[in-house]
Amino acid sequence: MRTLGAEGFLGRAKPPAGSRVNFSHYLGRSVGACFLFNEGSGKRIYDAAYGYHYAITGTPKFTSLQNEPGLYLTQSDTQYVDIGNPTHINFSSADSYSVELILVSATTASSAMCPISKDTVTGNQRFNFYSDGSNLYRWTELAGPALGSSKARHHLLYTYDGRGTNTGLETWYENGRSYSSRSGAMPSPQLSANWNLGRNIFSGSNFFLFNGLLSLARIYRRALSAADAVRLWHNPYEMMVRPGKEFPRLTPVIYADSWQPLQSLPVPAKINVVSY
Repeated sequence: MRTLGAEGFLGRAKPPAGSRVNFSHYLGRSVGACFLFNEGSGKRIYDAAYGYHYAITGTPKFTSLQNEPGLYLTQSDTQYVDIGNPTHINFSSADSYSVELILVSATTASSAMCPISKDTVTGNQRFNFYSDGSNLYRWTELAGPALGSSKARHHLLYTYDGRGTNTGLETWYENGRSYSSRSGAMPSPQLSANWNLGRNIFSGSNFFLFNGLLSLARIYRRALSAADAVRLWHNPYEMMVRPGKEFPRLTPVIYADSWQPLQSLPVPAKINVVSY
């Protein structure tokens, strides 16, 4: 029998509200943003990585679909969350990164719906993830998994391995399995653009809005591996710790070979031993 370990959660059960990313965990140390959509009510969502709160625009509801709790957005009004442009997820032309999503598409998978993007009024092809009514794309250059028209749960992972200025390898994974990949030139990123959950700004006031339930959105500051994709599919929350059980905060930095914590765990205070 497997039991809950000190570092996090086993299986796919959603951690409770207020849970945090464990930055000393192998998968957690490169997380730049993490949204669990487990607030249950209210008009704000919580970044479990850096502790920020962001306002919800429109009238989406916290609910469950397919036993998956999250934030349900419709296209009846403009429903989205603008999380700004934090420096720790503002990637340059040579950076590697990954985007992980757990979502449930609506009964009808509308065309041009967008679960996550980073864009301005002119659009941003580098960080534009949208559905054409069938597949989820990174812009129009890499077709990802098909969302379909049924209320199905999807665990999606997009990875980008930067191999130079605006060139690299991008890969889609669905439920732990590689779905598609492409190697070559990439569009330049827009460093001044904001990240949005549930929409993109294609041009002016022309929005692509998401239609369905967002259960997880997580951004990593490295390209995750195929083994990581499998691990996250089986256990997407193992890097999380419960409220009151937070590990000491570690500030991740990148080295040529791997991610390492900038600081070590604090040294315990000296203990005086008294003999009787």
